[in-house]
Amino acid sequence: MRRLPVVCLSCLLLGTPAIAQAHQLIDLYHLAQTQDQTLATALHARDAAVETRPQALSAFLPQLNASANLQRQKIQYLSTSSSFLRAGQNTFATNKSWTVSLSQTVWSFQSYWQLREADVQVAAAENTYLQAQQDLVFRVAQAYFNVLAAKDTVRADLAARDAFKGQFDEAQQRFKVGLSTITDVQQAQSSYDTSRATLIGDRRALANQRQALAVIVGRYTPQLDPLQETIPLTAPTPASPDHWVGAAKQDNFDLRNADLQWLTAQRDIHVQRSQFYPSLALQGSIGQNDSGGQLGTNQRDYAIGLSLNVPIFQGGRVFSQVRQAQATAEQDRSQYQLTLRTTEQQVRNAYEGVTSGIASIRAFKQAVKSSQTALKSTQIGFRVGIQTEIDVLTAQQNLYNALKNYYQSRYDYINSVLTLKQLAGHLTQADLVEVDNLLSSDGNDTPPQFPGLPERDMTTGAPAAPAS
Repeated sequence: MRRLPVVCLSCLLLGTPAIAQAHQLIDLYHLAQTQDQTLATALHARDAAVETRPQALSAFLPQLNASANLQRQKIQYLSTSSSFLRAGQNTFATNKSWTVSLSQTVWSFQSYWQLREADVQVAAAENTYLQAQQDLVFRVAQAYFNVLAAKDTVRADLAARDAFKGQFDEAQQRFKVGLSTITDVQQAQSSYDTSRATLIGDRRALANQRQALAVIVGRYTPQLDPLQETIPLTAPTPASPDHWVGAAKQDNFDLRNADLQWLTAQRDIHVQRSQFYPSLALQGSIGQNDSGGQLGTNQRDYAIGLSLNVPIFQGGRVFSQVRQAQATAEQDRSQYQLTLRTTEQQVRNAYEGVTSGIASIRAFKQAVKSSQTALKSTQIGFRVGIQTEIDVLTAQQNLYNALKNYYQSRYDYINSVLTLKQLAGHLTQADLVEVDNLLSSDGNDTPPQFPGLPERDMTTGAPAAPAS
């Protein structure tokens, strides 16, 4: 039951066989795996955090130390009762010593809980890295479709600009022969000028989205394969948001991170409290001390024994650290509850995004067709004198707005599918392959076209050259 979302959500993207097999999206993902610095940062952070456990384990392993000392000493006798020495006599001696000591912790409550805490920290670091890998899948797809959406906006607004330019030219001609008023000319010019200004912003937004993709994959990609004209639209299966919420509660990475953070804080309470408890260690040493001079000695010492350390009072520091750890644990518990509620809300929103996205695509596609029909009717009405110039301009604007909404709704639907699987914790490279299969790989860098909307060059705005 737990793995059911992995299979069922795949049906959302594979409900209809792909017409052509594209590979550009998955190729960019493979490039991002080696070039994306966000993923690289997460990898190094994971590697650094993993070292927490061997550091904690080292407290239970033997500690071997060696030291040596060489000292030249001058001794002046101010008075003496020795028959070998006299007052005011100076002697010199060279002292040499070395010691090798071995310490082995027999038991330490604090070291034990530090090791238990390190286990959780390592698990949290691994979970964070796995989350970064999943996020890369989503970020590559999102950045890719952001570029396509920006290109579609440019294409639609290019067509709008040309249409408004044609309307403006026609209004001028009609004004010259007395068939329209100066107001009609000014309205047409206003729409034309606005479309030109809008197009400037569209092209800037397209350049920004291209750069955003380049940041992830490490290079600029001038041409991207568009979505096929027809993509499968399938509702989530199982058709129950509660099912997806249950999957997210088990495998959502944000929720798991919050849970591990809370568990870490709970174990830190034991770490701080264990400072009250005694520790036992086995200690042994061997050393030699060679004192030169007239009264010098040369001796070697051997020692072995148990050392018991019993903390009694540290000025209230440990009491304070325990209270601090308890407050931190309560903070992390509250954060976990907040993440749990937020995750449930996000899953339900994503589920609704998939289901409503299907309806939106169909509605906006119909809206484009209806706007085309309305525009043709308005143009005919204008020619016979029952519609105004403003009516034509409004109908044109409605058409291009509907067209942009339709294009965007397709990307929103796919993003909602990927988001739902990401929140469930099951988004993988295989899902990106399924999305990649929805792209058109025929070399035609254009989305589906509607009648009366010619293909345009993205830079110059001129009509695209016909295919040879």
